Amino acid sequence: MNTQFKIRLVGLLVVFIFSACSFTWGQSREKNWPIFRGDASATGVAAGKISDKLKIAWKQKIKNGGFDGSPVISNGVVYIGEGNGTLYAFDLNDGKQKWKFPKEKPTLGFVGSAAVKNGLIYIGDLDGKLYCVNTKGELQWTFEAEGPITASVNFYKDKVILGAEDARLYGINAKTGKEVWRFEAADEIRCMPTVVENRAFVTGCDGDLHIVDLDKGTEISTVTLEAQTECSATAIGDKVFFGTGQLGFLSVNWKKAKAGWKFEEPEQIKSNAAAVKYKGKTHVIFGTGRRKVISLDSVTGETNWTFTAKSGIDTSPVIVGDRVVVLGNTGHFYILNLADGKKVFEKQFSGGFRGSPAIADGKVVIATMRGTVYCLTKDE
Repeated sequence: MNTQFKIRLVGLLVVFIFSACSFTWGQSREKNWPIFRGDASATGVAAGKISDKLKIAWKQKIKNGGFDGSPVISNGVVYIGEGNGTLYAFDLNDGKQKWKFPKEKPTLGFVGSAAVKNGLIYIGDLDGKLYCVNTKGELQWTFEAEGPITASVNFYKDKVILGAEDARLYGINAKTGKEVWRFEAADEIRCMPTVVENRAFVTGCDGDLHIVDLDKGTEISTVTLEAQTECSATAIGDKVFFGTGQLGFLSVNWKKAKAGWKFEEPEQIKSNAAAVKYKGKTHVIFGTGRRKVISLDSVTGETNWTFTAKSGIDTSPVIVGDRVVVLGNTGHFYILNLADGKKVFEKQFSGGFRGSPAIADGKVVIATMRGTVYCLTKDE
């Protein structure tokens, strides 16, 4: 075997291995929605595509139940916490219940979403307890904050990053549940901390955006907003975006710790934004209580398009391919065209929505305030 042939063979093997790995990563991402907003940066973007016409593949009704949080999907299993204090695991393909936690007496109540990493599921309750269970529904450990936990956790390296209404951000060892560090804010934290590199972006009731070093648990900088928010920051590039209670929708350059443009909105924004670069333009999309779904240009803050729904939109949109999935407060389900906001599909469900969609493997999972979980798939 001559030297030139060997070089070519090695080159082909490298290309093959890289392609195989890329396919595996892409396939894995398409099949999973393991955390609220889909990823650590809270972009609200799902991989793959969905059909413009969907049908109900299965549904699960929880007696006397109700869902405030959003479902997550990992390795073919749907995990969702119910308002009366039970975490459920359903098979994504057929909807069969695999287990519930706790098996007997429920917790005080789950209103935030679960999060999954390395075969462990993490979810916090209104009593301030963070539970870690394995994929069989067996308790591994608990961690106690000093205030309710109303949002999802995030992850950084070997740590669970938790915000709680005791005004603290915690770094917790993901395997043991032991506290590694804590950061003290001035008021309640009701959002999922957004993670980019070794930074966490934390918004809350104190009217500031906190940028926290995740290795040390110390604050790097603060951007004064003068507005409370319950929205997680959506990060894309060197900017984060989020709605507020009094000042509309904001853009902040996190690398410079400097406020950017502001979009005026008279009512409180509860919808977490979704953001993606599409055909040379980055869309930042969120809902409002005034029945609007709005797409803004990330650079200028100018409106790309507006869609008017039949009810308020306090839930958070999800972008998948060239489509946007939106849930209305009173049970309307919409698929919009990403480019111009035009409606391509609509369906009415019984019971309103507080939680947002989870999308994986071409399926959309939603849950209503009346206690029903639905899985939607392509209508053949």
